[in-house]
Amino acid sequence: MSRKKLSIQLALMAAFLLFAGGAQAAGWIESADVSWYEANSADVTFTIKTAEELAGLAKLVNDGTELFEGKTVRLGKDINLSGNVWTAIGCYEGPNVYTKTFLGEFDGYGFTIRGLGKIASAECKYPNYLGLFAYIHLQKTQIANLNVEGDISPANNDTEYNVAPIFCHTMSSNWSQTNKTIKNCSFTGSIENLTGGDTGGITAITYCGLLNCHVSADIRVSGGNVGGVAAEIGRTMENCYFEGTITGSASNAGGVVGNSVRVGEIINSVAVCIINLENGNAGGIVGNTLGDLITGCSAEGTISTSGHAGGLVGIAQTVGIEYSAADCKVTSKNGMSGGLIGSIPENGGYISTSTFSFIGCEWLKEADSPQDIAGNTETLEKTVADKNLQEKYNVTIVSDAKNLHAASVAFPPIIKLIENVPYHVEAAIFPRKFGNKDEIAVSWAETDKSSLKITKGNLGNVVLKGLKAGNSGITALLTGFLGGNSWTLNSIVNTSLVGLTSLVLDKKEISLSGTGSTQEVTASITPENGASYPELMWSYKAISGDAATDNDLEITYIESTHKVKVTLVNFIEGAQYRLTATTKDGTDLSASLVILANADPATSRGGNSGGCSAANCGPLALLTLIPAAFMTTRCKHRHRR
Repeated sequence: MSRKKLSIQLALMAAFLLFAGGAQAAGWIESADVSWYEANSADVTFTIKTAEELAGLAKLVNDGTELFEGKTVRLGKDINLSGNVWTAIGCYEGPNVYTKTFLGEFDGYGFTIRGLGKIASAECKYPNYLGLFAYIHLQKTQIANLNVEGDISPANNDTEYNVAPIFCHTMSSNWSQTNKTIKNCSFTGSIENLTGGDTGGITAITYCGLLNCHVSADIRVSGGNVGGVAAEIGRTMENCYFEGTITGSASNAGGVVGNSVRVGEIINSVAVCIINLENGNAGGIVGNTLGDLITGCSAEGTISTSGHAGGLVGIAQTVGIEYSAADCKVTSKNGMSGGLIGSIPENGGYISTSTFSFIGCEWLKEADSPQDIAGNTETLEKTVADKNLQEKYNVTIVSDAKNLHAASVAFPPIIKLIENVPYHVEAAIFPRKFGNKDEIAVSWAETDKSSLKITKGNLGNVVLKGLKAGNSGITALLTGFLGGNSWTLNSIVNTSLVGLTSLVLDKKEISLSGTGSTQEVTASITPENGASYPELMWSYKAISGDAATDNDLEITYIESTHKVKVTLVNFIEGAQYRLTATTKDGTDLSASLVILANADPATSRGGNSGGCSAANCGPLALLTLIPAAFMTTRCKHRHRR
């Protein structure tokens, strides 16, 4: 074999090995950094700032080294997990076994974990739970103030996995037990779970409460329960929001919750979504409900499935829906469909005098819709009559949007600001076509006026300005909703200082030829937009010329502090001045140029050009022309040959 052929084969083999090695992304757990803990293990509060340190948290918990009970782990900055497989924090080792479970408080502090993608389980007895956190304790674990972004899926499809971005699973609990509430969390991105397990936008299965949790995502599934916020919940959910799509096949799918069970309420929660399933039951708010009371909720979008489908609830095993509204196009290929409820069981299901309530709800019905409020309204009304529930049954079909009343409001749980930069946020009122705008009143309040300034806008709108870096909060109180409901919303406001990183002037030198002569100078900054304090200060100083003074120049701003006009008000032949621009944000950046006072502008050294005039360097210029002329002559002679 020739050396050339051998070299080619070796190169191809190396390329193949390189490709094969890169095909399987490495795991963050392999580069876990636990030094932040080991150096301060006696502390009760820890701050982590890197992906490696976050992986260190997973390693400490999954190895059973430290469970952080009674301790707090806080994010100190945004973290990027892109490129590597994430190993979920915590393991499910069996009922009431918490030997590898995070038992402390995880405070995102308003920061964001970006790039969460493929998720794997640690070595667990039951490795079927995937998320940032796999499994948490109902009464000890607290997760709050956290944004997560990414395109999430199981690292392997070798078994059935339950999948969710923030935390995947908790144990169920008895109805009287008081559990923790996970609050102020959000997810943005996509979720794909084709393994047949449960899937949720914040959590898969939880018996913790959820408060102020928002999701904007496209979710694709194959089996199990799926919810825009939670696949299954057994406690109260309040002020939660989902915007996105749910596609594939499922047992039960809901814009907010796939399956709700018996305890708690779903309060002031909203779904703006497209649900398109090959099979399964689907509802704008809940796919299947076994007892939770739905109060002040709204759904809008389209719902299509082969199972039962409803604007608010797919299947209502019990009916507890109050002062809620739907503006959904609902279709079912093989099941029942209704504007508010897809179906109730033919025998009335679990409906009883103590649990039934279907009052104050509105459905905006399209003119050509063949549906009624429920897929089997006859069964619903017969059950109401048989059980003497007429006083708890009052639903309105609305044909004109101007008669539709507001039911819900959504407000982001975490607002990220740049210090000193105004930012517009909206308390979005639903259904968006509501007509009673004159009845809605809004009041706003800052938790710390020294950190945050509020400028009121139109209905539901507000402009915020962070006055200093750190966390503060905002509260909105809105009144005038269906049933006389009012909603109080609280958001964490995370303000960061963004400083300038560079300052450059468009000239190095300018020349002014006499009294009244002017030139413009422009400063460029980085970043161009989004800096906390982009303003500049300008100063000038005489640097040569016996009679020159600092009063010989005049500086005026043009539109902003980034562009100035320099005017010579007192001409001193040959004088020089230095013009300097300086940042005001504490970064101490500066840039300067030289101003020349010359009677003849032609004597200027030409700014950035670096050229020279005949007077200063004429002889030198003539010398440089001689070789050029000689080379031109030589070239011409060569051409003649």
